[in-house]
Amino acid sequence: LQENSCLSCHGKKNFKETNAVRPPKSHYLTRDGEKLRKISTSRYFCTQCHVPQAYTEVLVGNTFRNQ
Repeated sequence: LQENSCLSCHGKKNFKETNAVRPPKSHYLTRDGEKLRKISTSRYFCTQCHVPQAYTEVLVGNTFRNQ
């Protein structure tokens, strides 16, 4: 609860060394659009919106086609 392990690779300090994607600028804004030096507390828990990635077999087939 006290530390976001995602930011150890994806944060401003390490993203270049780890070749990780940096969080977008929108993650450094308050709800009122104020710029912050650290990730907004409303965006701090990454897995609320993002899913950890793994290279695995597809669990459910998908035949969707965008027309």
